[in-house]
Amino acid sequence: MIKFDDATNERLFGAEDAENEDAERFKEYFFSNRIYENLIVDLPIRILVGHKGIGKSALLRRAYIDDEENSRLSVWIKPNDLVPYVGNADESEFNQLIEDWKLGLVSEITNKAISRATNTNDSNQNVQIVKKNIGRVIESIKVALEKKYPSITDELNRGVIKRFLQDLSVNVYIDDIDRGWDASKNSIRNISALLNALRDLSGSDSRIKFRIGLRTDVYYLVRTSDESTDKIERHVIWLSWTNHEILSVIAKRVLTFFGEECDQEVILGMNQPDISKDILSKIMDSSFRGRGHWSNRPIHNVLLSLTRRRPRDLIKLMHVA
Repeated sequence: MIKFDDATNERLFGAEDAENEDAERFKEYFFSNRIYENLIVDLPIRILVGHKGIGKSALLRRAYIDDEENSRLSVWIKPNDLVPYVGNADESEFNQLIEDWKLGLVSEITNKAISRATNTNDSNQNVQIVKKNIGRVIESIKVALEKKYPSITDELNRGVIKRFLQDLSVNVYIDDIDRGWDASKNSIRNISALLNALRDLSGSDSRIKFRIGLRTDVYYLVRTSDESTDKIERHVIWLSWTNHEILSVIAKRVLTFFGEECDQEVILGMNQPDISKDILSKIMDSSFRGRGHWSNRPIHNVLLSLTRRRPRDLIKLMHVA
């Protein structure tokens, strides 16, 4: 019998936010849907748009881990990384705001790429070169890594550097950039300038590939407030789930917790009563034992009525049940 304490619940159902999940457990239960395949295609910009709690961070993190596993050079950028470079959006002229974002992105990409590939945190003098010519970011990283390569003994790092010197490309992941979003004119201009900066940088050098997550409400406001953002519309990927997929997400977590073989395509091919009977019954009753409208109804009917088609809703419910 499972003891449903907090530690077991965390291991069984996973963390509510993918950023704070144990990497190995995350890889075990990660559910790869059609949207994920669109995210990792070889295009310069991918903008993942979806409601809060729908799994944007999870998809971005899995793509980042996939890069690590395949020795592709990639960097993860958080909002606080760029704070020193971007001023007050209300006071800045819009084109200058775009340049501020570009400068911040280039500096962080260069420093983090070198740090990621060499496990060193020393500042890089080549950043100064990049600041003068934003289009030279790849060349700057190449020069720095070529210099450091002979002194690197760790095989994993050498593999990353070697592949980068062959491909000369870097994947840049930007998550949670809408933290503190308040739908103000200042917030809208900031995100709009960032999207324009991504377009400029990828246009300067398509070997810099950006993957960014944005909430649906943020994207809509930015899109309707700035006509120039119509040029990034083709890069948008809309993240959505069916209720059947969400039930399958939970089923995969249950199976992997028990160490059983798990083919997500097999789970997706099952009907919902069978998922409840064969998989979810390992941890919960197959029908609702309470009174009222849901009395004796199949448990999957009850669960899926509470999700709003967001996986996090069901994860939260499992944690508190």
